[in-house]
Amino acid sequence: MKSVAILFSFVLLFGCALPGQEPTVAPQPQPTPVPEPEINVSIGNGSVAEGANATANGTLPSEGGTEAEILPETPRNVSGSIMDGQFAIRENFATPLKVYVIKDGQADSVLVNKGEFNMLVDAGSFAQVDAFLKKMGITRLNVVVATRDYSGAIGGIPNLLDSYKVDELWDNGAAQEGTAYYSLLEKAREKKVLLKGPEALESMEVNGMTVTVLNPQLQRIFSNPDNDAIVLKLSAGNFCMLLLNPTVQERENVLISTGENLRCDVITYYKHGEGRPEPSLLISSYAKPKDAIISVGVNNSVGLPTNTTLTRLALQSIKVWRTDTGGTVLVEAKSDGSSYTVSGNN
Repeated sequence: MKSVAILFSFVLLFGCALPGQEPTVAPQPQPTPVPEPEINVSIGNGSVAEGANATANGTLPSEGGTEAEILPETPRNVSGSIMDGQFAIRENFATPLKVYVIKDGQADSVLVNKGEFNMLVDAGSFAQVDAFLKKMGITRLNVVVATRDYSGAIGGIPNLLDSYKVDELWDNGAAQEGTAYYSLLEKAREKKVLLKGPEALESMEVNGMTVTVLNPQLQRIFSNPDNDAIVLKLSAGNFCMLLLNPTVQERENVLISTGENLRCDVITYYKHGEGRPEPSLLISSYAKPKDAIISVGVNNSVGLPTNTTLTRLALQSIKVWRTDTGGTVLVEAKSDGSSYTVSGNN
């Protein structure tokens, strides 16, 4: 009896046949499915995320010509550094850099576009900015920069958060409770928009473009929003552009002291073309631009741009472009920065 029990156990374990029976065949392992080819998309600073259909700013075409499904997007990093982003875009370094200084009256708004990447610097008047973004067919903004606590800079951003998908909001780290700036940041948190606080010499590389922060400094001043305003340098290959408009000329020594190379062919001029007793050292000796863009309202009550500013720019053979007389100004540079053009009425 004992020997029969042992034989029966052996059959159960190893599938051997008893006399007069067909042998039992052990189940074969199933082949591992081959994964579909993956599509790489750039995230934030140019690092790579992987996923068969990963995208953020649009659908990806399949081989048959139909649109691929958009998968849910998960933030890969929520640090405060602008180098760590959550947005995903298809990389295309060959696309030109386009910077639109939007005609927005006496308010400020600049759209930076590089391929699928879109960054909006300020939105003083929502109606003007909204109309322009719709004209451009833009429904998603990877970055919105709120340069400072000033209605002409951030007045339209709350409505923007209600109307557009915004991946990141950059603030200057100087918001004080009870201000419109503070309320804007609270709304961004409610909307689950990733907040980032850029500081001088931080940079972000995306789609063949570098965004370098020149201001604010580590130590905030708080007394005047213009002093802590976010000032950016945009670079693509050999081309660069300085967005000086959010701050004032008195702040230029701090911008120079960063040690960043400020030699750029195009600038936006300080504070709608304001005039100062002393000429700008940064413009005359460091940036040495060929083109200056002045964002300013038609027949504004404060008389900007001043004749002093216009005369100084003319003496340096700097061509002036104005949004009050020439509409929205477009700066377009080749991806390698070998050449650029400036045009009005866009």
